[in-house]
Formats: sequence, C-alpha cells, structure tokens
Amino acid sequence: MLRDVMDAVVMEKTLQLRDVLAECARSNRPVSMKSLLTKLSSDVFTKIGFGVDLNGLGGDVDDEMEHPFIKAVETYGSVFQSRLQSPMWLWRLKKRLGVGEEDELRKARTIVHDLVMEIMKQSMANKSSPTGSKQQKDLTTLFMETMDSTADVMEVRDAVMNFFLAGRDTTSFSMSWMIVNINRYARVLEKIRDEINAKLPELLTGELQAPSMADLQKLPYLEAAMRESLRLYMSTVHRAPNQSTTLSSGLHVPFDAAEYRPERWIGEDGHVLKVSPFKFFSFLAGPHQCLGMRFALLEMQTVMAILLSRFDIKTVENPFEITYDYSLVIPVKGPLMANIHDRSTSVAASS
Repeated sequence: MLRDVMDAVVMEKTLQLRDVLAECARSNRPVSMKSLLTKLSSDVFTKIGFGVDLNGLGGDVDDEMEHPFIKAVETYGSVFQSRLQSPMWLWRLKKRLGVGEEDELRKARTIVHDLVMEIMKQSMANKSSPTGSKQQKDLTTLFMETMDSTADVMEVRDAVMNFFLAGRDTTSFSMSWMIVNINRYARVLEKIRDEINAKLPELLTGELQAPSMADLQKLPYLEAAMRESLRLYMSTVHRAPNQSTTLSSGLHVPFDAAEYRPERWIGEDGHVLKVSPFKFFSFLAGPHQCLGMRFALLEMQTVMAILLSRFDIKTVENPFEITYDYSLVIPVKGPLMANIHDRSTSVAASS
C-alpha cells in the first residue's frame, strides 16, 4: 500500500536528517535549517511521487541541491512569482517571444517533463514484468497500474507533478517556522518535551528510533504546537488583518490572534480539538482542501518529534527578528542558521 511506503520514506529520511544534525553537533558547526528541511522535503516527495531518491541529505550540508530536477522546480516558483509582480500583457509577451524568465520556464518544463515521462515509461515496463508487482510502489507507478489503454498519460504526469509542487516548499517552510516559534517560546518546547517524556520516553532515551502513527496520536500538544504554527504562518496567505475585527458573520477575531499559543487547540479532555476546516484554514477547505493534508501533518509531526527530542536547535539570529521573505509561498527570510546541541550526549554523560 502507498501509505506504508509513505510512512517508511518519511521515517528513512527523517532518521537521515537526524544523523546529519548529529554530525553537525559533533563538529560544532552552525547549519542552515531552512536548507536541510528543504532537502528533506525534496527527498521525501520525489521518492514517494516518482520512486527516485535524490539523496539531497547525503551531500555536503553547506551545499544547495544541484540536481537538474530540483533546479527546474525552483524555476517554476520564481517565474510564477515574477508573473504576479508583472502586468499580464508583459509576461504573456515574453512567453510568446520566448525570452527572459519565460524562456527559463520553458527549459525547466522540458527537464521536468522528460524526467517524469522516463519514470512513467519505467513504470509501464514494470507493470508488464512478472516481478513488477513485487517492487516498491510510488505514486506514479500506482497511477500507471490503474490506467487503461484510453487513459491520458499527460494527466497522470500533471497529477504527480501537482503532488510534488504543492507539497515540497509548503511542508519544509512550515517546519522552518516551527523551529522559529520554539526558539521564541521556550515554554512551548519545554511542554513538548514533557509530553514526549511522559508518553514516549523511549524516544528521548533513543530506545525508540522513530514514532509510529499510533505513537504520534499520544502527543496532542506537539500536534497543537504544529497547528498553531501553521495558523500563524500559512504558507500561501496573501491577506492578514492587523487589528481585532468582526467578520460579516458576526464572528469576532480576538486581540490575541497574533499570539503563538498552542493551548487554543487543546480541549478540556486534553485532546486536540476537532474544528471545521474553515476555521483551521491552512490546508483550505471544502472542495479545495489539500488532498495531502494528513500526510503533511504526519511528516511534520514525525520530523519535529524526532528532532526536538534529540537536539537543541538554537537559531543564530534573534528569533524575534526573523521575518518572512516575499515569495509565491511564505518562507523564512534568510538561511535560518542554527547551532545544534545533541541532547543524547548530555543524557549519556549524566547517566
């Protein structure tokens, strides 16, 4: 099942990131958390979507990902952002003439489409192979297996690309903002660790390498902290009120709406409140709701549970001075440099 593959890939890549951070802690070198989380997200989504392991986390921590596919995908975002800032007639003229950033987009599209089509050809070959059904599944392969002879291959290609483009930056940037928020609010980090210590102490001691989905359900405060970070820093927000207001329905938006307070998501029974998607709007709602919401939350909670139980991640810059950059999505501005301290070595020394 794809869900089993997705869980396995998230675990594999998160543990790889854990090992990278452990090495950074041993060498006492600051590292760009924004870059590492982007590499993690790229590795996860390409392996699940296409069955291709880019192994971005396997390179030097100071290097950006140089894979042609990733560079091409980044071109998509920069060109679309440029379109938003340009008169429509201008970028359409550039597209027609094939000049400037529109020419860069055309070249990037060719790289992406050629790679995806090659993967789809491999999937079709595996489908007809006696051993094909035994191979590890990915999203492209599963789409191809359900296709009949009349299906449009281009639709499959576009669906898988939508999965990757919609999930890569939004997930990694959301985790970057979570790092910023726990640096701003030490009490939240302390409560997250207290919860892990009470519910999953094996994760703190290292006896448990990675939490399962059932384990994560035991950590409602961690989920609440993640949801609160997503509420404050929606990856695709374009409008935000700067003062208390009352909506047309009569709903009053209180003065503390800008405060990072995970407790607002916890009910009296200690569990995460179940609210309407129109209230927790980070993944949109109704027919436009993100299909990957559950997977994105699972990935982010898994990463945060493993990293925060093992490491102190201290931003080099004052966390209250960190702001957002102007982009198609809402990233942290700058590299988000952090010093890493391995808490497991402290535990081992004290014992």
